[in-house]
Amino acid sequence: MMAIPKRLLLLEDNAADAELLRRALASEWPQCELVQVNDGTGFTASLNQGGFDLILSDYRVPGFEGPEALALARRHCPTVPFLFSRTVWPAWFRPSGEP
Repeated sequence: MMAIPKRLLLLEDNAADAELLRRALASEWPQCELVQVNDGTGFTASLNQGGFDLILSDYRVPGFEGPEALALARRHCPTVPFLFSRTVWPAWFRPSGEP
């Protein structure tokens, strides 16, 4: 069983998805600090600051794909668990403009 993370890095470019994840994580781990970034520059800067117990990454961020995020995380913090997330909304629930 994984220990409850104290600090989580979230790479997510979609504000609605980030908010849903933020709420879900806050209900499960209320003491966990969530640091959200929405691009490769922010992700790299956050990795340089360090101190994360868990990394949660969208698989597709414009200009910065998931495998690139994983490779960077492995170089900066190889022991920190890294999970991909990919939100797929049902057609009836998609925010307008979402594929």
